[in-house]
Amino acid sequence: MTPSADKLLFSHPVSVAERETELSQSLDANQPQRDSMAALYGLHAIDQLRGEVILTPGGGGRWLLEGQFSAVYKPICSVTLAPFRQKMSDHFVRHYETEAFEETDSDTETEFELPEDDSLDPDPIIDGIIDIADALAEEFAVRLDPYPRAPGADFSAEISENGVEIAEKASPFAKLAILKDKKQ
Repeated sequence: MTPSADKLLFSHPVSVAERETELSQSLDANQPQRDSMAALYGLHAIDQLRGEVILTPGGGGRWLLEGQFSAVYKPICSVTLAPFRQKMSDHFVRHYETEAFEETDSDTETEFELPEDDSLDPDPIIDGIIDIADALAEEFAVRLDPYPRAPGADFSAEISENGVEIAEKASPFAKLAILKDKKQ
């Protein structure tokens, strides 16, 4: 996130450079923050985004962020293009580490193994800061359905031409038959 965006989006930076104790924090996005996130995430509106997080030191520059959030928001239905109300709540866990990959001599080769489960890859701690609200907003964003459907929205519309109704799943030849009948 860019520094200018920090003022608009949901942000609560925590300096962990000198911190050695656990932090428990309640977070609640205000209206301008929710409006900015809704625009960024392609939503009609976010009516509520709040959560509880616990940031725990793990030693050696490692931190664990556990949290839960709830949201009430209005995505735009991919079928009807109308906004509709939806709720979401979930739990998340994130691992943080101080920047482990520093510049090394280019003549030296470094070998490392990638873990099979990339969900265990730690997020970097940049300049001694972990933004706990940004993490919560990101966890909300990655859980959004990219093609939301309002309850009852149905994409299997029927086509009616010349008094003949054809289901969308019907054979393409049935649709061609209608065109043929039109020509005659």
